[in-house]
Amino acid sequence: MDMRPSINRANRTRSSISRHCHTARRLWRDDQGANIPSMLDPDRRHASVATNRKQHGQLSILADLISVVEPKSCDAVAQRLLDEWHSIGAVFAAPEQRLRKTAGNAVANLIIHSVRAYSSSLRETVQRHHVSPSDRNLHRYLASAIGRSPVEKMIAILLDAGSRYLTEVTIAYGDVTGVSVNAKHLLRTAVARGAHGIIVAHNHPSGNPQPSESDIANSQVLDAMCRPLGIEVVDH
Repeated sequence: MDMRPSINRANRTRSSISRHCHTARRLWRDDQGANIPSMLDPDRRHASVATNRKQHGQLSILADLISVVEPKSCDAVAQRLLDEWHSIGAVFAAPEQRLRKTAGNAVANLIIHSVRAYSSSLRETVQRHHVSPSDRNLHRYLASAIGRSPVEKMIAILLDAGSRYLTEVTIAYGDVTGVSVNAKHLLRTAVARGAHGIIVAHNHPSGNPQPSESDIANSQVLDAMCRPLGIEVVDH
């Protein structure tokens, strides 16, 4: 059987990516602090003040968290972490071994388990409702699960006939430039769980939310492989 998508189907897939990539841009702007004036704004003084205020606020929040396990040195450890990674989001996405080296085991364990608890709570919220590509709860969960990963990671959320969460599958790990998709693993799991729909998501460590040509090609291949099985690729 020819598994290549038809021209019309490929166009539908490309249109779907174009229609939803504004969501990725919005999430990226939110994560980067879109309300903070850019340093390229005409009045650099205001931008600098806003940036300093943001950095001070992040230092205070991080120090408060660290004080749970390191009350005497919380300010110094928080400053050391921000000097290394520049933002709380980047600290929370930092590799475990580097965290332990920079902040010590106690602080590293606190951060790692805090991230896991937060992501788990967001996943539970997604599981309790119909899953839609436009749902902000889904956006928040995806941002916590893969949004700050230093390498590309692709996950697929499997949906039942009522668009409710069944499970999720990590189908690709990559480097900073791309991923190699394990479509067979995804399809085996989807068939075994009786999935009717799939929402695929991956991050761009570069910070550029625009879909690449390989992203579009991956969507087309997944669409072509899923449709004969009665499984819809709802969004990527």
